[in-house]
Amino acid sequence: MGSTSPPAIPVADDCKPPKKRTTWCSDQQSVQSHGGISALPDDILIKILSLMTIREAALTDCLSTRWRHLWKKVKNVILDKHNFGMQTIANPNIHENSDLLNSEATEFVHKVNRVLHHHSGNGIEKFEVKFPLSSTHASDLDRWIAFAAASSAEKIFISLHDKHDIGAPQQSEPYKFPLKEFADMRDYCWLRVLFLSMCSLETVPTNLSGFSHLESLSLNCVSIVDEVFLNIASSCHALRELWLKKCNQLIHVRISNSQLVAMEVNGCKSLISINVHAKKLEEFSYMGHKVYDNIRPLRPLNIIWPEDFTAEALHTIRIGGFSGEPELVDLLFFLLGRSPVLKTLLVYTQRRRYQGYNRWQRYRWTPEDMKRRYYARGVAFTLLAPKVPPTVKLTIS
Repeated sequence: MGSTSPPAIPVADDCKPPKKRTTWCSDQQSVQSHGGISALPDDILIKILSLMTIREAALTDCLSTRWRHLWKKVKNVILDKHNFGMQTIANPNIHENSDLLNSEATEFVHKVNRVLHHHSGNGIEKFEVKFPLSSTHASDLDRWIAFAAASSAEKIFISLHDKHDIGAPQQSEPYKFPLKEFADMRDYCWLRVLFLSMCSLETVPTNLSGFSHLESLSLNCVSIVDEVFLNIASSCHALRELWLKKCNQLIHVRISNSQLVAMEVNGCKSLISINVHAKKLEEFSYMGHKVYDNIRPLRPLNIIWPEDFTAEALHTIRIGGFSGEPELVDLLFFLLGRSPVLKTLLVYTQRRRYQGYNRWQRYRWTPEDMKRRYYARGVAFTLLAPKVPPTVKLTIS
């Protein structure tokens, strides 16, 4: 399959204007030196450049000597095809285009290495890599993660897939994220957000102090076992948000965190139990074990709450697709008795499928569904409504 080579990113030497434009650049230097936007302080110009892509910011290198090194201090380092001006294959078939993907990966790695070689590494707010890479590129990825950690990046996003959510070829081993880069660095690591996709987490260092300020952790299609997750979660003392999606090696998820506010578990197909101890929890979402008309999950899912559990910050409960299940009624009774600031209870009898991230999909009505909803409303009004405190607004639909 033929393709034209994408234009090279204009960084470092590529950004320098050709000799025939030397006079033009000299004229621009003279013009810019008299004021205009070039008269603004460095920090403001760097903020402006941080709103651009790496490619666009690097182009300012040839404006004048005033701009020559400013792009190397941008706060947001976003490394993907779009920012490098690389071509995107429409709906690629990964098997038919494996050679092309390998060639693109080599080009992408080369561009990233050149950018990070010239970047100052100071004051990075967001560091993001998005490209289908695997353990084949481990040495480069390790250097990039080390760069982000040493730069005290506040947000790190590592998505080893493309915009179609296609990762590296299936025969490739997933990249092992180097947690060791965040060990013994309490004094200068201010990582707040970590998003990992299409990689694995294995060896946890003894002192994972680089996660002590972490507030949001998202693991998407990450290979991780129960013990590793527990060790990581135990190091995240400031964690407020936890998102687990398609982490298919997790079986028993346990977490105890006094700061946790929101938690979502989505599509972890091997999961058996979730044990949560979080007194500030405001939002808990679960999606998994797909159940069709005549198919039941292979095993039940048990969500275990501590005996002394109190949802001190829970103000809204929403149940979608309620069919009068005794398990859900018991859960609601439990939460009603443990939620002192609860204000709203919403019970929807129309069938809905939770899609994750607070998104719901409705099913079409059927005659059987009308009977089910009639029964569900009866259960809600006769069993549930009398137990709802007067301070809680109950809606049944």
